[in-house]
Amino acid sequence: MKFLVITPVFNGMPHIKKCIGSVRGQLRPSVAQMSDVKCQRSDVLISDIRSSAVAEAMADKTISETGSKIDVQHIIQDGGSTDGTVEFLRDYMAQQPATSNYQPSFISEADKGMYDAINKGWAKAIEMNDAERSTEGMAHSTFNVQHLISHPPNQPNNQSAYQPDAEDCILSWLNHDEQYLPGTLEKVAQVFAGHPEVDLVYGNYIISTPDGLPISARREIPLRMLYLRHTNLYAASCTMFFRRKIWEAGELKFDINYKVAGDMELVMRLLSKGYKPLHIDSYLALFGADGGNLSVSMGDLNWKEISRLWSIYHGFGNPLVRKGIKALRWIERFFSGCYRSDDLAFDYAEDEVPNYRRVEADKVTFRFGFDKINELVRKRCQD
Repeated sequence: MKFLVITPVFNGMPHIKKCIGSVRGQLRPSVAQMSDVKCQRSDVLISDIRSSAVAEAMADKTISETGSKIDVQHIIQDGGSTDGTVEFLRDYMAQQPATSNYQPSFISEADKGMYDAINKGWAKAIEMNDAERSTEGMAHSTFNVQHLISHPPNQPNNQSAYQPDAEDCILSWLNHDEQYLPGTLEKVAQVFAGHPEVDLVYGNYIISTPDGLPISARREIPLRMLYLRHTNLYAASCTMFFRRKIWEAGELKFDINYKVAGDMELVMRLLSKGYKPLHIDSYLALFGADGGNLSVSMGDLNWKEISRLWSIYHGFGNPLVRKGIKALRWIERFFSGCYRSDDLAFDYAEDEVPNYRRVEADKVTFRFGFDKINELVRKRCQD
């Protein structure tokens, strides 16, 4: 199964390095795989594995060597950065040639915002993937002509001509300050393979400080239009994955009139057209929070756009009804265990190699506030 991952970025140093590392790291086993193992510490523990011989030995492992069954095409869509991002990406691409399982590339051009950048990136990824598959198809066709000479059509071991299969492509986007946790793409591939009726997959995520300290463990519940018409989108974009057939139907494209709530508009549109989502009850990604995230820094516009979506999809305007539906979502979350504290253990990509750092924390709660970032940073500095 092939993943087409787009990362929109503008002045993304140094986080873009970690984001790239987390994607590249999907193609090899991490030194310590992500798990929900119970920790025996009462505070955050961070241990370096930068010099690990295992990490160095595995750094250049490809999918064929590790037994993984996924390919990754990662396009970084830069909006014209001026902080050294473009120079880093140019050097990285020169030093990291594409392989059959990992194809990184970047484009630096003006765009009309994050959602426009993702649209452009997906279009480019599809074009590149189809060109690659077409080339492979020609190679297979040449093989089949030769094969037919020695194996006539009535022979049982005759092979049919190669046909590109759009269904083995999964599209996603990962912002430059986010990370896929190790093993995420394998999990997602298994879910899509086992559930052919599912069109959209998403999962749980961890909110962290910019240097990987966990702030909040966010479990989620199934997506329901009833909730979306009256509250906010609760599926994190860093955990969402889409089948290519949605793109082929012309539906997997952001409305760039939305500047902050474009992901909510996309999800509501897909659900309203009958596309089927599925929640994976597993931590798939890290959401880096620093107070500069769009939904926070542009909070007023975010809520204006959300209110507009409530109106478009016929949400109830009565505040009491809206509060009642929000309470229903709270109850479902409560009985689904979303609000209980969790002990976390995961690998944090520190660079583009990637070198990983083991992070463990006890009793991480669902609650989140930017005051927790300041508190954890102060504690880290004191230590």
